[in-house]
Amino acid sequence: MRTPLLFLAAATIIAACTSHPGSGDIEIILPGEDRNDTDFYDAVKSVEVIDLEVDSNYFYIEDADLQVSDNYYYFVPKYMSFRNNTAHLVCYDKAAGKIQFSRMIAGRSRAECNYIYNSFVMGDTIVVNDVGLLKMYDHCGKFIGTLNDTALWTDFLLPFGDGYIACDFDGSVYNSDDKCLTLFDKNFNAGETYFELPDGYKAFAHHHISNTSPNIYIFNDTLRFCAQNSFKLHLFPGGKTYRFVPSNPMPESVKAKSMDLDFSSKCVEQGYAMNMRNLVENQDFIMFEYEMSIKLYNVLFSKSDNKVYGWGGYVEDIRTPFDIWKILIGCSDILYSDGKYFYARLSKEELDGLDEFEELFTDQQRSVYDTMQARLARNADNEFEYFYLKFLMEKD
Repeated sequence: MRTPLLFLAAATIIAACTSHPGSGDIEIILPGEDRNDTDFYDAVKSVEVIDLEVDSNYFYIEDADLQVSDNYYYFVPKYMSFRNNTAHLVCYDKAAGKIQFSRMIAGRSRAECNYIYNSFVMGDTIVVNDVGLLKMYDHCGKFIGTLNDTALWTDFLLPFGDGYIACDFDGSVYNSDDKCLTLFDKNFNAGETYFELPDGYKAFAHHHISNTSPNIYIFNDTLRFCAQNSFKLHLFPGGKTYRFVPSNPMPESVKAKSMDLDFSSKCVEQGYAMNMRNLVENQDFIMFEYEMSIKLYNVLFSKSDNKVYGWGGYVEDIRTPFDIWKILIGCSDILYSDGKYFYARLSKEELDGLDEFEELFTDQQRSVYDTMQARLARNADNEFEYFYLKFLMEKD
């Protein structure tokens, strides 16, 4: 089984005032003790195994970012794949799971990429941010062109309103202030800048948000972004901030030293909460995970009633259907949310030994488990390491 997991149960919420006029910060106290809570059962409406075609290209998607359009799944290569020459952009048809294309895109030609900062979909077109150039590929893998003619010196670039928004957490070349957000019009002319970073936050934020997915995203026409170790989810525009407070938060004096080589080891030694990541959101919930005291915690925050729900504990003593969910959902790596569904990657190793507990399965768990086993049997000659899941979590 995976590293021991702890999932947070319902927590007390304390409202806090904000310095932004007309808006309010929301402070969420995260319980630190090991607690189990089955309330999340009611939120899990469906879990589906995505039946993607397995062939030699499946290898390229097993450590990739995911973008989902109306009709296609796009798997976008990460940083290390450019280093080890496996940077393939891969597309699957959503209806049948058939592969549409697998294209090696690392290179220096106009149709290739040096390194992808972030990606998004526009209709059924995948757009990748190749070091400030937004390059477009269709669902057949054809390079369409670039949205901008001149590269923008920015970390993250996303469509926003009638134009685009750039996010720079180590300062922007488009202004002389310590502001991290720059608006661009549809022709990529730089406009207003927003969100001044606090002292000591720039290097800390940049060091711990870059190369993570998807800690920055657009939801309901609002930009959401969060540095891994700040535990603050900022909303723009509006000025609202969700401030998640773990039981052993990292002191500001420690955050200021985040560029030190021994930063992570010292945080682990002190048991500080760190590495807030895999942040996703739908209409009802915000979900993410973080580490504390060499354990992994998952958080499911209900936006309508400002509560934290969860499920968890060590996944080594399976006694109830509740423990099965810890594996099927809790051990998954959350990749993406389309605003309704959450998409995740689950290692097939998590299924080891589950057959001994089949009598505990709910009907929904039985269906998911049987589908996974059938997929393994059907692809016995094409070994793969991960399943891809799509699950719906909603408030009643």
